[in-house]
Amino acid sequence: NFARVAQSIGLRQSLKVCILLPPTEEEFALLTGGRFPDWGIGCAMPREKTIVLRPSSKGRVDLEELVVHELSHVLLGQATGGARLPRWFDEGVAMWQSRQWRWGQDFRMNKAVFLRQIIPLSQIDNMLFFSSSRGQLAYTESFLSVIYLLQWCGMDVVKKMAQQMASGKVFSQALFEVCGCSESEFATEWESYVRHRFNLASMVFNSFNLWIIIILLFVAVYLVKRYRNRKILQKWQIEENYED
Repeated sequence: NFARVAQSIGLRQSLKVCILLPPTEEEFALLTGGRFPDWGIGCAMPREKTIVLRPSSKGRVDLEELVVHELSHVLLGQATGGARLPRWFDEGVAMWQSRQWRWGQDFRMNKAVFLRQIIPLSQIDNMLFFSSSRGQLAYTESFLSVIYLLQWCGMDVVKKMAQQMASGKVFSQALFEVCGCSESEFATEWESYVRHRFNLASMVFNSFNLWIIIILLFVAVYLVKRYRNRKILQKWQIEENYED
């Protein structure tokens, strides 16, 4: 996984990454500076080349998946020379590398579009202050934004942008050099994409949701038939009693 992630983001140098799993929440808070949300399960420190995993993460998530996610943060930080990265890009690359997409995330995105609750990409920088549900939406949006970036600018876009930033350019300059757009232009294009990709129709006809609807319809038909049959039996009973 180290080699795969490093190759995807263009990191050529070898390095050692320290992974810490403190036994208590107190030690986790101490190691992470006490600024980590209670719903977070892992923390990466790219400059220190260190990953800290929450004690409660054991048994809650796929440990390998979690480590790859945090490893991506460290390696991307090293590959860009420590350049400041928008949170959506950093988290999106990490989710892409760890392949963290679940069937419930498309429903979450459909819901956000339908209720007009899409988080602007620029606001995802504040996700450490989000609630758990809003944080999960921020992760979902981050993943989708990077996938859209890969489709739009090519599968080596992350590597090319990392090289630009390693040479001294800031993120916005790297994005323009590689993709020919500003951050705001990309955000507008991406939001237009998700509004077309995720909507009420896609939420209804999503394969999982469609099966739920079909099952509910079968149950409804069964209950209606059962109710009608009961009414018929009651009517017959009344007629028999009347004849007697």
